[in-house]
Order: sequence, then C-alpha cells, then structure tokens
Amino acid sequence: MGYSVGANQGVKRALDLGATHVLLINNDAVAGKGMVDTILEAMSKDPAAGVAGPKIFYFGTDIMWFNGGHFNNLLGLSTHPLMDRQDDGGDQDREVRFITGCAMMVKAEVFRDIGFFDEDFEIYAEDLDFCLRAKEKGYGVWLVPRAVAEHKVSLSTGMVGSNLMTPYRSYYYARNMLIMVRKRMKGMRFITGFMGQTFILLPYYFMLMGVQRTRGSFRQYLKGYFHALEGMIKGRY
Repeated sequence: MGYSVGANQGVKRALDLGATHVLLINNDAVAGKGMVDTILEAMSKDPAAGVAGPKIFYFGTDIMWFNGGHFNNLLGLSTHPLMDRQDDGGDQDREVRFITGCAMMVKAEVFRDIGFFDEDFEIYAEDLDFCLRAKEKGYGVWLVPRAVAEHKVSLSTGMVGSNLMTPYRSYYYARNMLIMVRKRMKGMRFITGFMGQTFILLPYYFMLMGVQRTRGSFRQYLKGYFHALEGMIKGRY
C-alpha cells in the first residue's frame, strides 16, 4: 500500500464523519503550538482557499525544510526554493504553487470537487499533483508561515534527518515526476516538461548521487524513469 492509498482511506473516513477540513501530517512531522488554529484562521479569510500548510523546519533546528513549493510550468520541475536556509523571519501568508503533503490542510469540499490523491503516484509528487489540480479548479493554495511544524526528514523511508538520494527515493523521484508531467502538462508543455525531466533533472540527480555516493541509486533512478516511460507508452498514465 502506497502513501496515497493510505491517505485517501483516512480522508474518506474523515469526510464520512463530517469533517469540514482535513489535516494530513506525516508520521515524521511534529505540529508546532497553535499550528492547526493558525492555518484554519488564515483559510477563513479567503473563501477560495482550498489547501494550506505551515512553514516547516528540520526537527530541532531553525533551518527551513519547506517554505512554499514552486513548480516550473515550462520544464515540469518542482522545488522547495528556500530549503536548507535559516529561518527568513517572514510571516506573511502567500499563495504558492504547492504545499507539501508532510503537513497539509485541505478543505473538505476540495476533495469532493477534484477527487482524492492520485494513487498512481504511491509516494512522492502526489501532493504536487493534488495542488495543481486544485488550482486548475480555482482553489487557492496558501503557505501560512506563522504556523510552524518540524520534520524528522525521511523517517518513513529509513533515513532519519537525511535528504540523501537513497535507491528507494531515487526510483520514485524519477518515476513519479515523469508521470506527473504526463498527467498535468499537455501539448507542447508535455514535450518541454519531458525534456526538463530528461535533460535537466536526470543529469542533476546523477551528479548529486555521485557526490553523495549512494550505492544503487543510479540504477533505481533509471529503473523508475523507464517504468514511467513504459506506463506512458502502454497507456496506463
């Protein structure tokens, strides 16, 4: 069972119980004091706000792990622009391209309108895909930096406190970003997005793996990349 499947089961249960908002938070994340109330207050100020999330720090530090996600519409590349920097002190709510599923508040009506997390992704990129779909339907996606969480990075994948390109992570990074490009980018944008994955992201991660010396990651990245291509050719995505 992938993350998307488990998350969807929890969301459906929450909706059945009458929830107006659903908070998704990873097992390796810790909500800061008042996080939930702060996010809900911010969302209440904009009727179109459908998704919102906090500023997230590496656990026990003032180093930011997430302070808003960016997505390049031309090349199909996603980033955490302020990742690994010290707290910038910014506390102004702002619209962003996506909120990480590490800690994400979603208005119930958004799930009813656009559906749930796409289970083709299993883990990684399902949050990006969900936020892009929400934006396509006119919902706002907001970062609420006054709300704070901490992240024990990669506890679920066995590398606590690490951004290493492990074989497991490498496979799904390659596979899922290519699938996301296929699903969310059409026409010429699919071509440029495919090129971005192939000629920018693939060489970048290969260089990163070389620096990190993560054994087996090269092979798993290529495996994920070609599994996604095979699925696209066979019409699964």
